Amino acid sequence: MNCAQVDKAYQDAVVQAKACAPADPSAHCNLKVWHALPTGCPCPCETYIDPANTGAIKQMKAMEALWLAKKCGPGLPPPPGMACCALYPACTKVTSGTCTPGPTGAASCQDK
Repeated sequence: MNCAQVDKAYQDAVVQAKACAPADPSAHCNLKVWHALPTGCPCPCETYIDPANTGAIKQMKAMEALWLAKKCGPGLPPPPGMACCALYPACTKVTSGTCTPGPTGAASCQDK
């Protein structure tokens, strides 16, 4: 896997981790993570995922480890919520996530 493929695999895992069950929206979408691995700037944008998606989170962590092992980009950013993201106005500041049904009926975490 090259660095672009590692980042893509991480982003795919984030999409999977955003899946949620709207029957109990308060129990979902409360874990803040990076939406992608850092390629050019030290802090990618943040997003919320459902912590119940342990398989997807495990995949995200595996891709983070591979990213570091391959020396891709500037390394891993600090944990989500750190001040460096304020330096990148292209990122919309997110404060929470809500489990929202989509047009096909499948629900996913939507950032607020």
